[in-house]
Amino acid sequence: MPKIFELLFSPDLVDMIDDSLYNEFQPVQANTIYPSLLGGCLRKLVLGMTRRPPKPPKKEIIKMLRAFEDGKERHKKYRRLFQKMGILVDYETKLSVVDNANGKPDYIIKKGDKEVVVELKGVGAKYWSKIPFEQDEIQLTYYDTRLNKDYGILLYENKDTCEPKEFPVGKEKEPEVARRLQVINRHLKAGTLPEREYPSNYFKCRNCVWRRLYCD
Repeated sequence: MPKIFELLFSPDLVDMIDDSLYNEFQPVQANTIYPSLLGGCLRKLVLGMTRRPPKPPKKEIIKMLRAFEDGKERHKKYRRLFQKMGILVDYETKLSVVDNANGKPDYIIKKGDKEVVVELKGVGAKYWSKIPFEQDEIQLTYYDTRLNKDYGILLYENKDTCEPKEFPVGKEKEPEVARRLQVINRHLKAGTLPEREYPSNYFKCRNCVWRRLYCD
């Protein structure tokens, strides 16, 4: 068969890329509270810790993994920048498990005479005017509390323009972090689920794998 026909009938490159991403999919580790999820739906978080989740549709998994790949490259870029600037102290610092929670803050940098935790997020232009998000503030506050830092910086990058924007985050969310951890661990101990926080038709619930099983 001529090579041109081999190319015509071979799998599309995009399909090959998507299949490669799909084969890398690993479910979220059970029995662990991820700080990135701490500010979201607690019912979903407890379900993820105590039950085997239904596998999302392939289309949703690929969409999620594409975003992860994009995020990994963004994190590498800022790590190189901080290294060049001579301010990088550490990155992806692994924290020990406390209260069933674990996590890796993106960066610790030297800013003036202080070491500061920096959490990096990529945001599309559609949501740029809405930053900072409370869920991100809760995540960063958790890291600051664990590492005994006075404050941290949420660093957002616009996915469309690559424009960065920073927001200092202090201790204001500490009580909410503590409350959420208490709620989660109370339900884990009792074998129960937190109350629903949103109606099942809420936009954040639209693609949740648990919705039809436990919320509809």
